Amino acid sequence: MDFEEIAVLINQAAVERKGRPLKDVERLVLKGSWENKTYSAMATPTVGYTEDYLKKDVGPKLWQLLTELVDTDRRGIRVTKRNIQNVLQTWAVQGLGDAPSADEALPSSPSNSPAIAAPDPALVVRDSLRIDLADCGGRAAELAQIKRWILAERCRTVVLWGLPGVGKTTLAAAIAAAIGPQVDQCGYLALPPDITDEVGLAAISHWLNPNAPALSPPAAVDWVLDQLEQRRVLLILDDMDQLFAPQQLLGTYRADTTALQRLFQQGAERHHQSCLLWVSREKPADFSQVQGPRVQECALGELVAEGIRPLLQPLDDLAIAPADWMALSDRYGSHPLVLRGVGAILRDMYQGQPKLLLQAHELVVPLVVQRTFTQALERLWPEEWAILYGLALAQEPIARDDLIAILQPAPDDGVVQSVLGRGWVVSLPVDGGGPMLSLRPIVQALVLERLHQELTAELEAESLGWLQRLPLITTTAREVVQERQRSAMLVPLGDELRRRYPTDQALAAKGDRLLKALSGVANQPGYGASNLIHLCHYLGLGLSGADFSQLAIYQGDLRQVSLQGANFSRAQFSDTAFATALGRDPVAAFSPVSALDNRRYLATGDHEGRLLLWDLRRGKLVWMFDEDQSQGVRSLAFNPQGDLLAVGTESGQIWLWPVGTTYQTDVLNHHQAAVGALAFSPDGGQLASGDDGGQLYLWEVASGVSQGQLKGHHGPIHSLAYSAEGDRLVSGGDDQRACLWQTRDHTLLQSFQARSTASLRTAGFLADPNDPACPPIPFAAGYDDQCLTIWNLETGLPCWILPADVQALPALAVSPNGRYLVCSRQDFSVSIWDIPERRACYTLPSLGAPVWALTFSTDSRYFVTGSNYTIKLWSTRRGQCWRSFLSQAHRVSCLALGTAPSVGPAPDVGPGSDIGTGPSPGAGSSLILTGHDDSHLRLWQIDAGIPYASGPRTLAGHSGPIRTVALSADGRWLASSADDQTLRLWSALSGENRWVWPISTPATLLSFSASGQWLASVSLAGNISLWDPATGVCVGDVDSTPDSPSALAFSADERWLIVGARDGTMGLWSLDRYTRTGNLGAACEPCTFSGHQGQVHGLAVSLDGSILVSASHDGTVRWWSLASACSSDANTPPSPTATAEALQGQWQHPAEQWLQGVTTSPDGDILAITSAAAQVEVWAIETNQRRHVLKGHSQDIWQVSVSPSRAHLVTASQDDEIRIWALDSGVCQQILRPDRPYEGVNIRGATGLSDTEARMLKSLGAIVSY
Repeated sequence: MDFEEIAVLINQAAVERKGRPLKDVERLVLKGSWENKTYSAMATPTVGYTEDYLKKDVGPKLWQLLTELVDTDRRGIRVTKRNIQNVLQTWAVQGLGDAPSADEALPSSPSNSPAIAAPDPALVVRDSLRIDLADCGGRAAELAQIKRWILAERCRTVVLWGLPGVGKTTLAAAIAAAIGPQVDQCGYLALPPDITDEVGLAAISHWLNPNAPALSPPAAVDWVLDQLEQRRVLLILDDMDQLFAPQQLLGTYRADTTALQRLFQQGAERHHQSCLLWVSREKPADFSQVQGPRVQECALGELVAEGIRPLLQPLDDLAIAPADWMALSDRYGSHPLVLRGVGAILRDMYQGQPKLLLQAHELVVPLVVQRTFTQALERLWPEEWAILYGLALAQEPIARDDLIAILQPAPDDGVVQSVLGRGWVVSLPVDGGGPMLSLRPIVQALVLERLHQELTAELEAESLGWLQRLPLITTTAREVVQERQRSAMLVPLGDELRRRYPTDQALAAKGDRLLKALSGVANQPGYGASNLIHLCHYLGLGLSGADFSQLAIYQGDLRQVSLQGANFSRAQFSDTAFATALGRDPVAAFSPVSALDNRRYLATGDHEGRLLLWDLRRGKLVWMFDEDQSQGVRSLAFNPQGDLLAVGTESGQIWLWPVGTTYQTDVLNHHQAAVGALAFSPDGGQLASGDDGGQLYLWEVASGVSQGQLKGHHGPIHSLAYSAEGDRLVSGGDDQRACLWQTRDHTLLQSFQARSTASLRTAGFLADPNDPACPPIPFAAGYDDQCLTIWNLETGLPCWILPADVQALPALAVSPNGRYLVCSRQDFSVSIWDIPERRACYTLPSLGAPVWALTFSTDSRYFVTGSNYTIKLWSTRRGQCWRSFLSQAHRVSCLALGTAPSVGPAPDVGPGSDIGTGPSPGAGSSLILTGHDDSHLRLWQIDAGIPYASGPRTLAGHSGPIRTVALSADGRWLASSADDQTLRLWSALSGENRWVWPISTPATLLSFSASGQWLASVSLAGNISLWDPATGVCVGDVDSTPDSPSALAFSADERWLIVGARDGTMGLWSLDRYTRTGNLGAACEPCTFSGHQGQVHGLAVSLDGSILVSASHDGTVRWWSLASACSSDANTPPSPTATAEALQGQWQHPAEQWLQGVTTSPDGDILAITSAAAQVEVWAIETNQRRHVLKGHSQDIWQVSVSPSRAHLVTASQDDEIRIWALDSGVCQQILRPDRPYEGVNIRGATGLSDTEARMLKSLGAIVSY
């Protein structure tokens, strides 16, 4: 016999003779000993038990238990770890092969006494369960309820059901102990896995009457029911779930247990004076058919609070603080089996320190729980897994209808009812709505682990099963939930792919194959395309030009995905989040809660005059106005009814918009400066407006007529608020003045002037959240003397002061209910304070950019933060982000053009160099590195013949706006400097931040030498430094630096560092003569070229290294002979005569256009690049011929750059376009629009987009019509 057969026999014997099955830890030791393992080998880290615990506690008790079981049949036998196989084999074959004793023998009728094959023991109904009832703690309420049902209400049938390990059998034993003495007969029968009608009914019949007649199963059911009617019996039938077929819908009885099913049904329906207590892991599906006053169910759930501690603190020497064990319960739940396992892990692996266990990033699932739950979960019908997977991915409780709507295809009602009846799903009641569904923490962890295995297999096979049916991210969920969803499944899947495909090339090829697999689900509803888009974005795989035509894009988060040139024609969109057209200096306003269709809306405006209206519940754009972008939006306000939006513009106009329409009802014209503050009176009949000139007007909304001006401010007005009665108005301004006005007669009731050291940021009426009946007081709030301060305008004195190191306050707001104050900080964080309690609630981490706008909702439950191109919605109480409205428009501050690195090892630049490998670029591939004011770098790949750039790859690390960037000639190294006073070196292949050098002031110029061996930098203070990229060492600083360096270059042979200066001179420093003390050129004065009459802003060295070309603000180009100026012997300084003879010529544009830069062609021709407005010209200056006129930009050019190969020219314009030109032909080869993520995206024929969404996508570059 093998171990599994022996284990079944031992378990059955333990149930019959000891009243309990083997514990999981006992089974672990039994199996390990059977396999001749040592205790040390059994105590692996995954098991969760220490060697001492198994050896000194579990082992001795197990041998004693086995000895008692064996000794009943084989006298004088003692079981030990060494003789376990021999003793148990002999016991199984000889002991259990014997016929049962007389008092256990079943009637010999062939109809009800089938032969039981040895080694199966006889099935016997026991009179009691030998279980320690001390383990029944925390179940007093359930015990009392069931006792009342059986004794007082005379229930015929009670079903006690719940998850494995929840304590059903223990509670059943307590019921037997309490009720047994009060009935004529009490028995317990554990149904084995192979139970049949014949065996089960024979055991029950024999228990009721050892001389019971031999009957067929149907007749035996009637005979048993007759016996139950004749006397008062309590029969406990455990493991009722063994009657049900595995991997079928809930309660599907096995074919050989129909008579026992009839016993359950008839025992509930027929009148008798006994009670059948059925104990099951699953609720019988037919229970609803028999439920009534005398047929009850008890769904045994998790423990109440008083029952938790004994399981988590099994030893007296583990003194766990109440807060800690409650925290453990909150994280792991209060399932008894889970708590016992966690308690063992806590004791054996964490030395009884709950804080250490709570700090673990993931749930530590005890092995006993994993094995027990996994075995039980395997009984699920395949379609039921969709429900569990959907709940696990949701990462928050979700309504039943919402869950069904998400799953593709939607499960049948029978499937939903089946899985709900098994107990794995938790149903949470909600006031005023249907229940919310979720999974217990441990169950969720096990379900996610199984789903991860399924999805990994699908990705490996490049097939779409669950990936098509389930969304890994739900875009309609709150932002904080979406982040949990990413961490739960998307990130582990992405990391697994990186592990299996470690090189960029292999990973990119895998991504291409997965995207091609989408063709198999064309025109089918599902989430495959969205899931793969999310996965590719996480892995950094480019999606520019990808084909998603005719695919379902459900729950897709495309806000930060660059899809330039992608094909979404005839795609089916649903609940997809797109990047928005948000601009700089955003403002926002909440609609009243009861407005319109009882939904909550958010209106936003920006410097471009674009108005957007959002449905906050689903995060959808519902209305957009962008037809007049000549006037930036400075302020917004909804009327109290929520159907009218007032818009204050940069020009001083005020627009009144009926919400959701495309027309204005009125334009108010009196202001001569930007309108920065607006407020409606409580009845909506009056509008107050304040501008940057300090003018404050009142308007009649119905007629649009001005009701007069209130004079009192001498600077920009930033705050306006009406009293609840509408008879008073508070205004606050940048003149550090707040005024209280009487609106009826326009009189100034009170004015408050803050000290010159103060910063007054908002004003209004402050309510008392603890006493709503208390009239709100007029207030002004700001910062003074290192304290957040609120002043009472009626007294002029501070009423709230709290020390806070916030220094400058970009923005501040007070909630309408008077509870919270929120302010932004210089470090881009946001702090929230509780006003009545005078304490800090929390601080949001740095948002990555200055926060200029803060606004509370009218009910104070939410607030928004506004930064350039980004608006975020937050829960006030929790500090959780609920929605993010993102734009991919981030102003480009600097750029560099280079050649894409070739596949293979990089040049040997010394120890520690990053040579890496990467995706193979096509012929003529180039890189564009852009630096942005959001502190990020973005790397774009330009391939010949492909109309759209690949990428971008975003490089994060700086904490301030980028000042300057550089690319090495081979495209493998990137350098950047930002306002965070660091200089950083990056690998272009991996995106790794290789070196970080702190510098005293940001660098303004960066340049690599031709081979990438050196990097030169010029700081804002004018210091010039040389860096070794291979070692990260600063080689030295240039001595005798020129005044204000303005241009930087290396000679072709890397012997000379060339610096242009603001005074029109250029200096050449020998790199061969640097000293190890950190000074360059200390032993030799630089060679100086002079002649320009203005700042030198451009330098170029010919490819052969013989000619230096310079461009100056004086409008001239000069070229110099390096051969005549620089001796071949670096130790010999250049002579003044050689310097004078170096000048070879000069040139100036005939029309004196602006000189953008200079370069040389591969043939050695000297080229000048000039511009006039939006037009660029390329001149061959030695022949004074204009070679090319580059047309296409619509606004002024602000930067040009030439590739190291001199084959391409890149131009950047104020029109937010970057164009790449072939320098030899003057043809524009590609247009890069970094702020238009959907440039060239084809959405022709796509469905599921509202007109507003289509208009917004069009404004971001999408092609929407034929």
